[in-house]
Amino acid sequence: MWSVEFASEAIKDEFLELPTGLRQRGYKMFELLEARGNTLGEPYTKSIKDGLFEIRIKSDE
Repeated sequence: MWSVEFASEAIKDEFLELPTGLRQRGYKMFELLEARGNTLGEPYTKSIKDGLFEIRIKSDE
């Protein structure tokens, strides 16, 4: 099983300041990532480099 970690406290703080709907979608994305790991792929994630992935979440907010 995989685990999700923030690259820094600043990034975690920024995530926690997102609008509620977007943040909730982020938590659901974390669950998907923990279950499927680096096989999740686009449109949910995109590889940036060296095992680092960008998470792509969308909301109507």
